[in-house]
Amino acid sequence: MFATTEKMKPMLVHNGYRYIRDCEQKDTIYWCCKEKRTKEKCGGRAKTIGNDVIVTQAHSCVPTPTAVEATRLRSNILRTATNSTNSPRTVINECLAGASDPTIAALPKFESLATVIRRKRKSSILNQIDDNRRPMMFIIDFEKATENAIRALLPEKHIHGFWRSIQSRGMAERYGQEQEYAAALKKFSVLAFCDVQVPIYSRVEYMQSNQRLLNIINDYQNRDEVDYLAQCIYYIHFN
Repeated sequence: MFATTEKMKPMLVHNGYRYIRDCEQKDTIYWCCKEKRTKEKCGGRAKTIGNDVIVTQAHSCVPTPTAVEATRLRSNILRTATNSTNSPRTVINECLAGASDPTIAALPKFESLATVIRRKRKSSILNQIDDNRRPMMFIIDFEKATENAIRALLPEKHIHGFWRSIQSRGMAERYGQEQEYAAALKKFSVLAFCDVQVPIYSRVEYMQSNQRLLNIINDYQNRDEVDYLAQCIYYIHFN
């Protein structure tokens, strides 16, 4: 069985032993025992050609069925998480159903598994991105490195910033001092999932719509959450 280490490196599990990849030549991958660099200093080795496993040197360490089962469970958790939209906690609990206590104890901590799941899902999303996609607009934090990367990759695009406007209106200061105001602004992120097309405005219309949006933000305390977001969606567009 092929799996991965906790650091997402390739691992081979065979006959109760775990191997880490040593090197590769043409169609052959060479593996050494995972206990090679521990106090065991095991010299066990194997090679794989496709799915065929050939043990080339016997082990001096003993098999570790509990650790092997923990590795199998961990791989199953990651595989299930990639194909599921359930929360990390739900995925982990479902995969651990029926597992023995020693096997569960040999697994990484729960939060470590949840972190690996989130990383695995993010990497799978990156593989789905269309390299030829050219969005009309996207929103970023005020990061100079990100701005430079955009200018290099998309030189035909215009970059506009709102930092000075935000500072001059005192919005940054309010964000840092007023907890409810900060929470109201953070809700903007959910608008990215709303499929509402915003019409193209003239410069004057943009100024007017911006003022209306500011009025809504300043009046957030007098609106419920649904009405607040419903009003904002007409002035904020994610593409």
